[in-house]
Amino acid sequence: MEQTVFSPGVSVYVDKVASSLTRIAHTILTVAVGFLPLLFLPSSTVSLGYTKAFFVLCCLAVALVLYIFAFLRSGTLVLKIPSVIIAMWGIVAALGIATLLSGDMFDSMVGNTLNPQTLLGFSIVASVATMMVAFGMHKAQVIRLFLVLFGTTAALGVFHLARVVFGVDFLSLGIFTTATASPFGSWNDVALLFALVIILTLTAVDQLPLSKIGRIALVSVGSVSLCLLVLINFSPIWFVLGFISLAILIFSLTKQRLIAGQVNDDSNTLVSLLFSSAVFLVSVVSVIGGGALSGYISNLTNISYVEVRPSATATLDIAQAAFSENIFSGVGPNRFADAWRMYKNESINETIFWNTEFIAGFGFIPTSMIESGLLGVVAWLVFLGLFIYTGVRTFFTKLPDDRLVSFTLIASYASALFVWGMSIIYVPGVSLLLLGAAMTGIFLGCRSTAFTTRSIKISIAQSRSAAFLMVGFVMIIITATLSIVYFTSRHYFALSSFNNAVIALSTNGDFPTAETAIAQAYTLSNNDAFAREIALYKLSQITSLLAVPEPSVADQQAAQTALADGLAAAELAIAEDGTDPFNWRIYGLIFSLLTGAGDETARERAVEAFAKARELDPFNPEIVLLEAQLAVRGSDVALAREKIAEAIRLKSNYTDALIFATELDIAEGKVEDAISTTRAIINLEPRNPARYYQLGVLLSSTGKAPESIAAFEQAIALDPNFANARYFLALALFQQGDRDRALAELKIVQELNPDNTELAAAISGIERGEINPPSQTTAPVENTEPVASEDGQVTVSEDPNTDLVTPVNPLPSDTASEQSEPAQE
Repeated sequence: MEQTVFSPGVSVYVDKVASSLTRIAHTILTVAVGFLPLLFLPSSTVSLGYTKAFFVLCCLAVALVLYIFAFLRSGTLVLKIPSVIIAMWGIVAALGIATLLSGDMFDSMVGNTLNPQTLLGFSIVASVATMMVAFGMHKAQVIRLFLVLFGTTAALGVFHLARVVFGVDFLSLGIFTTATASPFGSWNDVALLFALVIILTLTAVDQLPLSKIGRIALVSVGSVSLCLLVLINFSPIWFVLGFISLAILIFSLTKQRLIAGQVNDDSNTLVSLLFSSAVFLVSVVSVIGGGALSGYISNLTNISYVEVRPSATATLDIAQAAFSENIFSGVGPNRFADAWRMYKNESINETIFWNTEFIAGFGFIPTSMIESGLLGVVAWLVFLGLFIYTGVRTFFTKLPDDRLVSFTLIASYASALFVWGMSIIYVPGVSLLLLGAAMTGIFLGCRSTAFTTRSIKISIAQSRSAAFLMVGFVMIIITATLSIVYFTSRHYFALSSFNNAVIALSTNGDFPTAETAIAQAYTLSNNDAFAREIALYKLSQITSLLAVPEPSVADQQAAQTALADGLAAAELAIAEDGTDPFNWRIYGLIFSLLTGAGDETARERAVEAFAKARELDPFNPEIVLLEAQLAVRGSDVALAREKIAEAIRLKSNYTDALIFATELDIAEGKVEDAISTTRAIINLEPRNPARYYQLGVLLSSTGKAPESIAAFEQAIALDPNFANARYFLALALFQQGDRDRALAELKIVQELNPDNTELAAAISGIERGEINPPSQTTAPVENTEPVASEDGQVTVSEDPNTDLVTPVNPLPSDTASEQSEPAQE
């Protein structure tokens, strides 16, 4: 007999075996989507997003194979494929063409994290939507999915609230080491999840005939979600929730008059009015409060999170430049970072984001359009247009009398529309996009049941030839599916092995073991990052061996072996990805070391490698400084000074270039001239802390400690996190006998560099009174940039102070004022 389904893309004639297989497939889909909020692997070194995407891919593959077996058992199916799903696969097709033309197939197809910007990553998103339609889930199965999602989200909310109350160490599980770390994804992704659940709660309370326990449970989940939203304070969400809650509030008050025959349920109506009013009021207060509210919450909870991304203007500038190069297919999927390096506004170098790699622009959809060109623009516009049109057409038609069907239509469409809408102005993680795709499929499947749609009937029971063809086609699908899972598994475990090797290397320094693990990772997946890591270590090994004053025969042989292995690894990295400037930089650095030994051929190779790196990253002053250092090794000081000037032109406050210039001045005995020149430049650049630092180092080298102290103090006044300036200030103070202030400064530097062993030794030495001012012109510390990047999410601890980058969360007002104080002195 025919199985009755709730949202069927497929209706099949099944027996008990086929029915069981289909039911298992439905359960797997429910688990794959419903447990996304809590899914993580405590011991995994692979990114959380990749783990979730890989898990969903495996679940989809198993479910698809089971459903195919059910079809083969029953012999007949009826396909209903909505135009929206076809349009979504049109986006995949556009990404596929762009991948073929990208020039970097590996990064465009899978990358290092299988994020949704890659071809395979977005294919998983499209597959979730498709299978939610094609699997024809029962009414009970859809509701079960909603309940699982509510339950896991509630557990996630309790998890975060508990960590707010009991501290970061509570339930850290060894991996959630910060207050904003989450099993779901980034802090703002958590906000999007809770907003989606609030939308579902608002709809359910208004639409469903709930029991008292049901109302309490739903409102409790919604209230926890609302509390977490206030804590995170993700600005765009408040506008969406404010609009939706106001619409539901008005509808709850008037629906008895607007809808003929609407059954009045005073209990549900009252709860709906109260909850929607609460959401609306909190949204209004959060919009008005902005930075002041963020500052208050940050001080109260000791949690501060401000994510930034390229502004709409900066993203449009990148799009214009990228389309001028290739309007048809763009820069290629997952290659926005390459476009950012090539086309970014040069003025970004004067900000704290000068060396930040943005992997996406203003929003996910605009980024995807840039990466897939005109093909992607058309594909996305068609998909969004059809999705909106389908929704409008659905809700301007009389909805079914079944309130559960009406609720599912409204809730799934509103949730999907929320996710796709936010994807225009933000870059959600893979978990949110998978949930959005699932809601899209649920809406389309429910609509297929509620309204008559055209279908395609396929039967293998009536024709032997058709049966053989269909079986062959099914075998191709199964083989392709398992091949994709196999390829992705190799990539996933290769990345895990590589990351474990890197962590072990940084912990115990056992490179032979790490090298073996990295080599094994490369055999699983030919990733240029793996080869580059080996080249980096070999470079470090060569540097150490060349620094030996009287190298033994064994040292010389080791240097030759390291050189050969390092060059081979660097060449392999370039062969795998010649579009990554860092691969060329490593290649050039190896030859640059040989230049110091008088190898002119090596110098020419280094020049070529650095030139290629600059071609791929034209606004990076680090590469120009490498060229300057190469010139010094080749005894061409004049060229080195030209390169230093060029690096400083790209970034006027580039400390490394300024200090390299200082080293040259000291080596050539031109310190007094350099001091005069630096003072003159300071008159032109009075707000540049790096110039005061340069002056302080020059003055210190001539024994003018009091003047150098004043220069270092001015550098710190302009940049309180200037660790190098604080370090040399401490040494100058110690030289002047001010031991207490010297220790105070060094302890501040230690807070900025907690893992620095040399710094700890310096503090211990000063406490014993044994340390003398060093002769070197660089400090064993690093300046702490107020920018952090993890899994593509860039966060800051101070005002970005540029129109090229936009904060997603409101910057706490007290933080903004604190950051602005030094500039007012």
